[in-house]
Amino acid sequence: MAAYNLSHLGIVQPVNVEGVVTELQTAGKPVLFLIDEHHTTPDCITQNIANLTELVAKAGVKLIGVESHMLGDASPVTACNDHPEVANNFLGQAGVTVVGVESAELFAQMEEDIYNGRWVAGAKTHPNNYLRSYSYLAGLFRLRREKNLDGNLALNAGRAHIDHIAEMVRCGRADELAGQAVHYVRVRATAYPTL
Repeated sequence: MAAYNLSHLGIVQPVNVEGVVTELQTAGKPVLFLIDEHHTTPDCITQNIANLTELVAKAGVKLIGVESHMLGDASPVTACNDHPEVANNFLGQAGVTVVGVESAELFAQMEEDIYNGRWVAGAKTHPNNYLRSYSYLAGLFRLRREKNLDGNLALNAGRAHIDHIAEMVRCGRADELAGQAVHYVRVRATAYPTL
C-alpha cells in the first residue's frame, strides 16, 4: 500500500491506496477518480472497495458511479451484471451516494448483437462499448447535477471503459461530456491482472 499526497487537489490527508494512482488531467475541480475493475478477479474488487473506502473517508468522494447498474439505479436486486460488489458495499453508507451509470439501450443492443451472432468479435470491440463509456461519464455528471451533489466523484468500471475515458481526457472531450472542467485521476489496484 502506498500513501499518495494529493494536497494540490485540496485533499489534506495522504490517501493510502493499494495500487497505482495516475493523474490524467491536472486542471479542474471536482476530482473524478477512475477505478479500473477486473470483473472476474475477486482480489481486484476487494482492493477497489478498500481504495474507494479510503477515497470516501479522506478525498471527499461523495458520489460513486458503478457500471454494474442501469443509469440512476443501484438497488441490490437490479444489478445488470454479475459483479455488483462495489455498489452493494457502499449502498446506504452515510455521506456517499451510489448510482448506476449503464445505458440500458446501448447495453441491450450490444447484448442482442452478440447473442444473435451479428457481432462475433466480442463485447470489448463492439461499437456500443465505446459509446457506453461516453454515456458513463455524461450520465454520472448529469446525476450529480440532478441530485445537487458537491464533492469529488469516483467511477468504477471495466478497464476498457476507463481506457476510453482516459482517451477522451487526452483529446479534450471528457470535460465537454462532464459539462465542466474536471481533474481526472486513474486508480488501478495491484490485484488487477497484468496483460
